[in-house]
Amino acid sequence: MAERVLVIGASGFIGRAVSTALRRQGMEIIGFDVATHLQARTADGDHIDGSVTDRAALSNAVRRLKPDTVISLAAFSRPSIGLAISADVDHDAAFAVNVGGLRNVIEVAVAHGVRRVIWSSSTVVLGAAAPDRTAALDETAPTAPVNVYGLTKVLAEQMSSYAHRVMALDIAAVRPTLVMGPDHPYSGILDPLKRLFSHPVASGRVDLSWGAHRFDIVHVDDVAHAILALCQRPGRLSQIYHVNGGPTTASEIVDTVKALRPGLEARLSESAPDTVYPLVSAGRIAAETGFVPRFTPQDVIADCVGRPTARHDYSKGGINA
Repeated sequence: MAERVLVIGASGFIGRAVSTALRRQGMEIIGFDVATHLQARTADGDHIDGSVTDRAALSNAVRRLKPDTVISLAAFSRPSIGLAISADVDHDAAFAVNVGGLRNVIEVAVAHGVRRVIWSSSTVVLGAAAPDRTAALDETAPTAPVNVYGLTKVLAEQMSSYAHRVMALDIAAVRPTLVMGPDHPYSGILDPLKRLFSHPVASGRVDLSWGAHRFDIVHVDDVAHAILALCQRPGRLSQIYHVNGGPTTASEIVDTVKALRPGLEARLSESAPDTVYPLVSAGRIAAETGFVPRFTPQDVIADCVGRPTARHDYSKGGINA
C-alpha cells in the first residue's frame, strides 16, 4: 500500500511543493490547514479544513486517516507581512500556532501511533551572526533568537527534542534558509526583490536597497525534496536538519537578473539590515539521506524570473534523479 502522509499547511508555498513531490513518489497525500479557497489548495487529492490549534479536529483527522507520517508546515502569518513581522504584531497568535500547534501535533501523533513527524523550523533560531565569524554553522550551534518568531521556533524545537528523547517519537525539525521560487508571496524580507523579479523584460529601471552581506537561499523544490528524503529514510531520524542551496549577495542577484533581462536597469543601494543571520551548512542531511540541492543560488534566481533550468526536473522521481 502507498504510504499515507498528512501535510499540515498543504495549501502554503512550501506545502504545495511538498505535496507535489510526495505525490510523484506514489504517496497518498491528505492536506490539512485553514485555507478555505479552492484555488489555494493542492491541485488534487483530499483536503481537510482545520487549524493546527484545534487539537480535537487534528486528532479526529489523524484517527480517521491513520497516516504513516505527519508533516507540519504550520506557522502563524498575517496576509502580506511575513512570518517575523506577523509574530511581532500578534504574540499570542504566534505562540498559539508555532508552539501550541506543534504541541498538538506531537501529542496527537503519540496518541495515535504515527510512525514519523517532520516539521518546519527555521535558521532564524540561530540569531545574529557574530561580526568576526565567517564559518557556516551546523545543527549543533547554539540558538539565540532575536525576534518573537525565532523565539517560538526555539521553544518548538525544545518540545520536539523532548518528544524525540523522552517520548520516543521519531520527529525531526527541518530548518530551511531563505526559501525562494516562482509564485512566492514575497511578503516580509523578500519584498525588495519582488520588484526586481517581476519587472517587464524589455525596459525600465528598478531601484532596490539591500545589505552587502552574504546570505543563504534555497529553492522551494529543494526544500520539498529534502523533506521527501527524510520521509523515505529508513531508521530513526536526527532531531534537526539544515536545508540550504548556498550563499549569495544582493549584488550577485542583480547581476543574474540583468544577464537574463538585458533591457532592465537595476540600481542597488546598500542598507544596513536589522539582523545579519549566519551562513549555515547542510552536511547532515546529505550524509544521512544522500540528498543534495539541485538548484544553485543562480538557478534559484533564474527560476524566480521565469527562466527555469531544464535539468531541475523532479518529475522522474527519486532524490537525486
